[in-house]
Formats: sequence, C-alpha cells, structure tokens
Amino acid sequence: MKNIIIIGVIAIVVVIAIVVAVPLILGHFNSCSYITASDAESVIGGKWTLQKDQSFCFTVSSNGKVTVKLFNGTTLPENLSSAGLQASATFSQYAPQSGMVESLNGTVNGHPASIQAYYATFSSSSVAQKMFSAEYTTSHLLSNVQNVSNNEFIASYGGYGTYSYTVVKVSGNTVYVLQVTVPEQLSTSQLTTLMGYL
Repeated sequence: MKNIIIIGVIAIVVVIAIVVAVPLILGHFNSCSYITASDAESVIGGKWTLQKDQSFCFTVSSNGKVTVKLFNGTTLPENLSSAGLQASATFSQYAPQSGMVESLNGTVNGHPASIQAYYATFSSSSVAQKMFSAEYTTSHLLSNVQNVSNNEFIASYGGYGTYSYTVVKVSGNTVYVLQVTVPEQLSTSQLTTLMGYL
C-alpha cells in the first residue's frame, strides 16, 4: 500500500511537471497521435476547437533535454533543470521518455465542454503499469469506476448538468489519459472511441 501511495505521488508529480512546463517550454510531431476537432464533433457532437498553443508533443533525452513541439508549429528545447525540475534518481526512473498533451474546447448543446488528453511513454512496461495502477487506486477513492478491461477503466463524476469522465489505459510502456467534461452523459462506446484516436 505504501508503494502504491508513493507511485501515486510520483505520477502526480510527473503530470504536474508536464503541465507546469507548458508555459515555460511551449508543432506537432508527425508520429504524435491526437484527437482532432472533427473527431470530437463526430463522437460527441457540438463544435470543437483544438487549442494549438496549449497542445504539444514532447521527447526527453537521457541528458534531461526536453524538446516540445507545439501543434502551432513552434519547437522549443528546454533542460529539465532550467525549467525548475530537478531530475532526481526517483524522478528519472519514472519520467516519461516522450508523450503528448492536448486541449480542446467545445460547445455542446449551447454549453461549454472540454477535452484534455495526454499520453506518456515510459522506459518499460513495468513503470507504465505502476503508473496505471496508481491512477486506478486514486480514481477508486474519488469517483465511480467502470472497468473496460484489465488495462482500461473509466472514472465518472458529476450530475446537475455537468458530467466529467476520465479514461485511463495502459498499453505496453505507454499510459493514456483522457478527461472529458460535457453537459450530457456519454456512453462507454463514445469514450473508448475517443480514446482510440490517441
């Protein structure tokens, strides 16, 4: 249990580090898959816009150099240490080697909606599985969880006109996370279809 809590804390630190790095090191890699506005419109409905200045693919070299390619075409290299992130031995072990972060804003039936998606590829499948397990444990504490398979689950929250879903999936050494907030309930099929675009 102690290890799961430690792994959960490390997973949160990694996610926060990536999110904090956005304004510091704010393009698109051809190999970077993501959900397009038309994908969201066909699955959920409404009108969606990809936030190209807040969405990016990244790679992390062994010397701590992060290369970020924004979907707007900008490429920025940054060292983890100059971004205020010290790569301790523990952090390095769990730091992703590459990944993607994206943001879409939408309007569904006249109400605001959002999609946040990210994935991170780690050095091994065992690290990815630890991250997935930590997300699973945390989600069970905070929401209703539906297992889609042994490697994918949906956490749902909400009501009163706003529904939030988090879909987490592990495949090999990559962990995928999809967060959707919409004014209406979505089906498992809609959520797994969106996840399939990543």
